[in-house]
Amino acid sequence: MKPFFLNSSIKTKIIIGVIVVLLFASGSISLVNYTFSQKRERKAVLENELPLMLDGLYANIKADFSIPLTVASLIATNPYTFDLLAKEGQNQAKIMEYLQNMQETYSRKNEYTLTTFIASDTTLTRYDGTGMLEQIKPKERQAAWYFDLKNSRKQHTLQTNFREGSFMIFIDLAIVDSAKNFKGIAGVGFYLNDFVERINTYRFYKKAEIYFVDKEGYIKIHSKKRLIQNDTAQQKLAERSIRNIDGISQIAHELLKNPPYENGSEYKNSNGKTILARARFIPELDWFLIVEVEEHEVLEGVYDDLRLNLLIYILAGGIVIVLLIVTLDILVVRQLRKFTKGVFAFFDFLNRKTDYVEPIDIHTNDEFGRMSAEINYQVEQTIQGIERDDALIQDAAELLAVINKGLLSERLKVEPHQPKLLDLKAQFNQMIEHLENQIGTDINEIIEVMQRYGKMNFEKHIANPQGEIEKQVTQMGENIETATEQIQKQKAEIAERNQKITDSIRYAESIQKALLPKTEIIAEGLPNHFIFLRPKDIVSGDFYWYGQTPEKVFLVAADCTGHGVPGALMSMIGNSFFDHIINGKRIYEPSEILENLNQGIIQTLNQEQMENDDGIDLVLCVFNRSDENSKFESIAFSGAKNAMISVSAGQATEHKGSRKKIGGISRKKDIFFETVMIPIQDSMSLYLFSDGFEDQFGNTPKEKYGRERLKELFVRISPMSMAEQRKEVEQTFENWISAGQHAQLDDVLVIGVKIS
Repeated sequence: MKPFFLNSSIKTKIIIGVIVVLLFASGSISLVNYTFSQKRERKAVLENELPLMLDGLYANIKADFSIPLTVASLIATNPYTFDLLAKEGQNQAKIMEYLQNMQETYSRKNEYTLTTFIASDTTLTRYDGTGMLEQIKPKERQAAWYFDLKNSRKQHTLQTNFREGSFMIFIDLAIVDSAKNFKGIAGVGFYLNDFVERINTYRFYKKAEIYFVDKEGYIKIHSKKRLIQNDTAQQKLAERSIRNIDGISQIAHELLKNPPYENGSEYKNSNGKTILARARFIPELDWFLIVEVEEHEVLEGVYDDLRLNLLIYILAGGIVIVLLIVTLDILVVRQLRKFTKGVFAFFDFLNRKTDYVEPIDIHTNDEFGRMSAEINYQVEQTIQGIERDDALIQDAAELLAVINKGLLSERLKVEPHQPKLLDLKAQFNQMIEHLENQIGTDINEIIEVMQRYGKMNFEKHIANPQGEIEKQVTQMGENIETATEQIQKQKAEIAERNQKITDSIRYAESIQKALLPKTEIIAEGLPNHFIFLRPKDIVSGDFYWYGQTPEKVFLVAADCTGHGVPGALMSMIGNSFFDHIINGKRIYEPSEILENLNQGIIQTLNQEQMENDDGIDLVLCVFNRSDENSKFESIAFSGAKNAMISVSAGQATEHKGSRKKIGGISRKKDIFFETVMIPIQDSMSLYLFSDGFEDQFGNTPKEKYGRERLKELFVRISPMSMAEQRKEVEQTFENWISAGQHAQLDDVLVIGVKIS
């Protein structure tokens, strides 16, 4: 029995061949894409995403520790604290009341509960804001934190301790009078659970592990709650060093290098899973911050892409096969039916089942057309030959009747078609010639010759081909209902994937919002301000950044290339660089800040080799003052393709930035960022903005809001309060979109600041 493939029709063989080719091609392409995507994704995580996550964590950790550190500093340096300790015996109740007030006041300003304490060096008594008194016993291990700080030259220390049924983090500051005499310790603590909850919100990946280790590698704080539920688990964890833990011990020496502060590597854990790890040294804590993520989670998107690509290839292959079947039916099967019909009709004619053969009706300029023309010609020639054969036989029969009457002068003249009839004709004519030569001899001999030749059988020798052309044309009917169910299933899977993508973008939105400075923080340096940020999609390519020192306040309004997820990723890179340049490198000159940012973006995105032209348009303002309690004396401004508008005495002034953007492939080598000093005027308002508002279409399809309308809007709202200004900006934008019934085209950012 022959294999199915060999017994199949031509159409079936073609379809099976196409399916095999499609499966091989789609599988090969998917495998190649998966391999390259896997390498690219792992490299991106180790070199970009985990470092960005560490930078974001570092920035937020500094913010989280700023309030507790500030509160501890206020208590340690407050003259009232020295007065209370001077008469400690009489002021115990006042000390605890003072601590309780500080605790309640600053717990409301922070996102987690604070606890405050003072430890007196005179009586070795620890006063708590909750009303607890505790005696510090020098010989006990629990008192080591007190004497370590007292005997060291450090201004503050960090400790973790198990108090009140929970683990707490304490920031301790030495209380030292003007004569450098040690008076005790002021401290602020907050619950470790709250801090871990905060850390977990900073993760890019849901299963990422975040923890802190000291310089020896001992784990101090871990993001897994199950490790901090009880003191036994935490103590056991604290006693473990990453130098001794299976797997990570292989790369512990790389993670704990200092400097450089950032290193990354990978290892296999006890379950055989590959873990990608990255570390950063936190000088404020004197600890290392380590982030780990399973390679499987990092490559989850690559796996999803592989599955999606395979589904798309299968769907596309199905469509190709359906089209192939239709094409074969139109171009091959229908022609083949006509062809076989004509051939079988010819056989019927040869077998005398029909008297007429209709020519094959195929006139295309292909193999079918040429074969049909050749067969039609051969059929025509065969029919003509058969007609000649029939004529010869008829002529022979008539001539035989004449011979029987004794007339021997006639001969067969018709040229037959078949070779056998040619022999018959020759024999017949030979017989007549023999008879003619024998005339006049014995009559009995003539009769004998007649009888001998009369036994010849003049039958119609018509060629009858042996066998039949067995061509079976198999019609393959695709099961439409099954295909429809498959498409619906694929559609549902794509919808589920889209939902997962949307959920991921929502999670990215929460991360992006967490990275933006809080209004309360900005209000410390710029009390009169408003911010209107409206992304086009869920996440935004527009962002703002704020920072301050005792003498300066920094404010940035930035517009990254594109919007949505690409713009949001660019905004996170820009946010991290501002923190690195201003807070890390302590560069305060606006033009120098922008130049450092420009070089950082170009190097990070490898734009000189990759020819990537993504960048950032922005405005940077630096408000200068003599100290943090004085008024602003001047404003330093620098812009990258974006402008700023100031309004004073009802007049709007536009301050243009450089024509050069941040990042990208710059062809304007002679253009540099410049710092412009802006004098402060009475009741002056500043407006920083991206191009999303002014480029929005409104009344007509081709009418943008424009720069002049924007100036008029700022002049009109400048006398209002900041809350009213924001509401008016938002309402104006809504009305402009509604008037023309247009969708929002780009991210929109407007920041207003009033200088009193």
